[in-house]
Amino acid sequence: MRDVMAVATPLAEHFKLSIEQMSKTDQERKEMSSIPYANIIGSIMYIMIYTRPDVSHARALNVGLHFENKERSGGHILEGYCDSDYAANIDNRKAQSRYIFTLYGTAISWKSDLQSVVALSTTEAEFISLTEVVKEGLYNVIIKCDSNSVICLAEHQTFYERSKHINFRRHFIRDEIQEERVRIVKVSTEDNAAGMLTKALPTFKFRYCLELVDLVGC
Repeated sequence: MRDVMAVATPLAEHFKLSIEQMSKTDQERKEMSSIPYANIIGSIMYIMIYTRPDVSHARALNVGLHFENKERSGGHILEGYCDSDYAANIDNRKAQSRYIFTLYGTAISWKSDLQSVVALSTTEAEFISLTEVVKEGLYNVIIKCDSNSVICLAEHQTFYERSKHINFRRHFIRDEIQEERVRIVKVSTEDNAAGMLTKALPTFKFRYCLELVDLVGC
């Protein structure tokens, strides 16, 4: 680790990964055989699962979780953020779903995963992501979403022909809202902490997302 270079964010904004970048020739495969790529990825995943939703923040392991009772200042005990990146995977065009939960403002649970189906619209991709966060967040939780169309679908009986394919998820979420097990509120894209798990961000925005979930230097 003495020879590594520190970086502020995981990927540059223009950087995209694709299966087309894999080794194609015998020489390339031979060169890659000496690089413990799978072991490195496994180590990073272990860190990500347990303590580092900002795993790409490769600067150093000087990040800790700090819990503070924010009820006194009008904050909520348990909150969730959700987001998606429509058609993010350039090989199969599946969207990327992300969510992160905070307790007293500090990250406690998070997930970043490729959606199992190809979403037909940005709204569908966002709705799939919202479904996952509602399933994870039961009960009595506030969920922050930056999509007006998704919130409208979740909260109202209005039926749209073009949203028929997400109707089952809509009924599930609306039932949870009516039973008051979850409450969905609008948050601006700039203030959505799940954004750092969805796509490569500029440094200033990435650090702001860290602040939103109270990831502070130890």
